[in-house]
Amino acid sequence: MNLSSHLMQRMLRLDPPLTRDLVIERDLRVPMPDGAVLLADRYLPRAGDQALPVALLRSPYGRRGLIAAGLARPLAERGFQVLTLPLGRADVVAIGHRSDYVQDILADDADDARWAGIDHRHRVAEVSVPVSSIGGWYDIFLPGQLRDFRILQEAGRPARLTVGPWTHISADGTPLRESIAATASGSRYPAAPSRATPATTAPANRAPPPPAF
Repeated sequence: MNLSSHLMQRMLRLDPPLTRDLVIERDLRVPMPDGAVLLADRYLPRAGDQALPVALLRSPYGRRGLIAAGLARPLAERGFQVLTLPLGRADVVAIGHRSDYVQDILADDADDARWAGIDHRHRVAEVSVPVSSIGGWYDIFLPGQLRDFRILQEAGRPARLTVGPWTHISADGTPLRESIAATASGSRYPAAPSRATPATTAPANRAPPPPAF
């Protein structure tokens, strides 16, 4: 019995998993185009195979701990093979020491002039694969998600957007449930199901969020 699996299912209000019997492969070597080799962990159902869909988790918070318990394991238990590849220590793994360049990438704001040469906002409308974007009204990444969703809609691209009363790391299972549902729906998203709109109470020092999509 995996206690953390049961706790996450209850805390995130997830449907029961297909299995709790997983294979976890640690420190897999992933070669990059420039010759660097990064380390990753892979989670998959013991009875699964290479045909299972892949969820790639890239995070500045590492590849174990809460990332493993709250994202990698729940996804793998529900039919995915999951690869966790950290960002925060990617420079150390790749070259053995901290890199000012890599750390600048993680630290600089999105509007910083250093990003001008690699700003791909003008290419969003060209994305033809289905996109599922999930954010919170108090999440720092929400403005960009709303912008990209609008661009995709105007271009007639398959896009799905879920926004709720969350911060960036709110302990709520809705984003994970939405991710599983969107991926399971196939190559083209069906019309978003109607959702009851619960009453939302904003903190006293914040304005209430706009209506949910």
